[in-house]
Amino acid sequence: MDPSITRLFELLPQLLTFAQAIIYVIFIWFFGAIAMKGLKKHLSFPFRTILTFCVGFLCLVSGVALSGYIVFLQDKILELFQVGVTVGGLISSIIFAIAFYLISRKVERTDPKTLIEKLKRRVGLLEGLLVEHKVPPLKEEEVKKKAKKLLRGYEIKEAKLKKTDWEITMVRGKKKARIVMGAYDGEVKFMEHEVPKLYHLISDPLRVAGIGMIIFILGFSILNFRGFPTMAEGISSLFASSSYGLGGILGVGEENLPEGCISAGKLALRYNPRLPLFENETIERMIERGIGRDVQWMYKIEYEGTEYILAIDSDFENVCSAREDRVCHCIKIPFL
Repeated sequence: MDPSITRLFELLPQLLTFAQAIIYVIFIWFFGAIAMKGLKKHLSFPFRTILTFCVGFLCLVSGVALSGYIVFLQDKILELFQVGVTVGGLISSIIFAIAFYLISRKVERTDPKTLIEKLKRRVGLLEGLLVEHKVPPLKEEEVKKKAKKLLRGYEIKEAKLKKTDWEITMVRGKKKARIVMGAYDGEVKFMEHEVPKLYHLISDPLRVAGIGMIIFILGFSILNFRGFPTMAEGISSLFASSSYGLGGILGVGEENLPEGCISAGKLALRYNPRLPLFENETIERMIERGIGRDVQWMYKIEYEGTEYILAIDSDFENVCSAREDRVCHCIKIPFL
């Protein structure tokens, strides 16, 4: 076998690790970009990029956990190409996108107050008429009393009458609040004060649903995550289920070989087409009895200072390693 191919086999684990790292980076960015589509909030490019990778990583973890439950994607060849992780990650990123949308969307008013907005504008016109005809508004003390009931614990700092509205400024330590009331009916037109951020999140049922979705998918992922699958594991799993086995090709499991023997796989990696055929009828018959097949080609190959015989059967289906006095190991030729 060409030395470059031998070197390729030696570098195979490193190459697979490097390729897997690139694939995971692509997965993280792809899943994160899908999830961030649901976030209806402007973010600076650097912060959005960082958040995309963080969310993408969570989607990848969730995808790995979900892939174990997608029964129709459990085939070995699909595991090798990580189709299950891809589908699981897509499902996870869509769930995150929906959750982000529910949390960050602008709440559209659907309560009766929406229908009252037009009436408020009409009332404003009537209030203008009252001002024009110098009808006295509500008294300042009455307005302050009502404001204190609305925001208990706050103190009145200032109350100003501006045309048809009373504007009341209130304080509570370092916190500030502002209330705008109708000057004639005392209706609260606007109220601005600091409330806990948690209140904003839980004040809307759909936001609560979005938060619940994220908590559920993260909890599910943590409980079911068993580590990131790799292409190397996929290849091992694929070949382990085949008739020849990757372990035999790479020489794994040599503890079961006869003393002084090596695997046929290791010996095959030393094969060179320019090697002369080895002919010895006694050894040929010994190998044929050992494997139960006719031997067509034999080569003498040196491995770490010891000479071995590489034998291939007449059907070109099996390759075996042997010593002059015993058969060591046989594997099926994987590409046939």
